[in-house]
Amino acid sequence: MIEPRLTIRAAGAALSARRVSPSELLERYLDRIERFNPTINAFTTVAADSARADAARAESELRDGCLRGRLQGIPIAVKDNIDTKGIRTTIGSSFFQHDVPARDARVVEMLRAAGAVIVGKTATHEFACGVTTNNPHYGPTCNPVDPARISGGSSGGSAAAVAAGLAAASIGTDTAGSIRIPAALCGCVGFKPTYGSVSTAGVFPLSPSLDHVGPLTVDVADAAIMLDAIGGTGDNGPSTVVSDLRGPLPRIRIGIAPHLFTTGSDPDVKRSFDMAVATAANIGFDIVELPLSQDLLQRAFTAVFDTLLGDAQHIHRHRLEHERHRFGADVLQFLERPAPDADRISHARRNIRAVSTELRTALTDVNVLLTPTTPIPAPKINENRVQLDGMTVATSTALVLCTAIFNAGGLPALSLPGHPTPDGLPTGIQIIGAPNADRLVLKIGHHLERALRPTVDEP
Repeated sequence: MIEPRLTIRAAGAALSARRVSPSELLERYLDRIERFNPTINAFTTVAADSARADAARAESELRDGCLRGRLQGIPIAVKDNIDTKGIRTTIGSSFFQHDVPARDARVVEMLRAAGAVIVGKTATHEFACGVTTNNPHYGPTCNPVDPARISGGSSGGSAAAVAAGLAAASIGTDTAGSIRIPAALCGCVGFKPTYGSVSTAGVFPLSPSLDHVGPLTVDVADAAIMLDAIGGTGDNGPSTVVSDLRGPLPRIRIGIAPHLFTTGSDPDVKRSFDMAVATAANIGFDIVELPLSQDLLQRAFTAVFDTLLGDAQHIHRHRLEHERHRFGADVLQFLERPAPDADRISHARRNIRAVSTELRTALTDVNVLLTPTTPIPAPKINENRVQLDGMTVATSTALVLCTAIFNAGGLPALSLPGHPTPDGLPTGIQIIGAPNADRLVLKIGHHLERALRPTVDEP
């Protein structure tokens, strides 16, 4: 299913050279959506009419010399839990299946201001509360590499759309790994910026202290372009992140913690990670093994789980009381778990602070931390339990083991494609930085990506 995909930069160059118009570019994507979305189910809503109006506006502006930036005329998809004025926003639920917001979320306002063409809304796990995007109301989103497998989630539609070439890039959300997990499983790039650096205004919340908004793209340079547009780059002006990628790096120290992140991983995932570490060393990065606490992952997982559960139960309290039958089975099962009491919530908050402190301290000794993104490649649809380290565990638990911890710390985290498995399934390599070190994470990611995939174009 996956064919050579057009980067934002390549599409923008074609538009600038007038080899193609915004309307013609959009029609190419709409044609691919018509051909492949029935199999993949990446989109809940295709906004063809409004996208054509956006493209016509971009065409007129380009003709008149009104230049907005690198996203002008580029078809972008938006996750279906993010408000889009005039475009249905279901949040993957039956409760909002006919809801059409009256205004855009802040991130969509910024995309439109940059001239992006909003091509449609991408599928999400119901209320973004899960990691498979196997949605009981709108059907499963399938992995473009192998449609019998999950796309991951909850931003599964956003990843599948980019991986299948149905959009040049997309926007997702991430509360415990929901951008990075599907990026890893589908074979694209996903970036969770530093907490709070991209606005969540107009995004349906799952757990406000853990929720992030970020891009899914073909490569790291495109992630930098998207980040420039949506405000996750600080105050240094437009295009600073993209230009940062080009220059040489100082001496870089890469931290690893195999006793936490690769013990028990699928052998093919571990092989991919070991190859990434070796590649990082070959291009001159220093590899440092970090003595992180043996129980750090478990403490982080429990703290994130309790925080997320408490927040989600509060957000959905009226729906649970009056219309619980409208929830899908897996989300209802999660929401019906015993509510964490005040002591448990207080303990979770203390643990999140402690985990965050340990991670930030470790990142004073190294520039970034390197881990697998997920310990397993994409499972089959409806494969609800998997083998991990000789034990049978819930698929949802396995998929967040390497990601949820970095929501607890609010740290910038990038997933880029690693070496595929012998069956051709994608794997992900995760790069994590200190708070507000988004530029450095992307720059290191770009250099490692070019070493792992030499065909990647310069920004």
